[in-house]
Amino acid sequence: MVWSGPGLTYQDLKTMDLAEYREAVEAKLLYFGTWLPEARERAKTK
Repeated sequence: MVWSGPGLTYQDLKTMDLAEYREAVEAKLLYFGTWLPEARERAKTK
């Protein structure tokens, strides 16, 4: 997450528990795997 641009910092990651970390990972996967590609497709059709 830190390596993919602005977002969570190392300090943020250090203070997370495992549930918070897993939620952040899932959000990243959804963003790059689903939401971003869908937004790009919608932008092409406009």
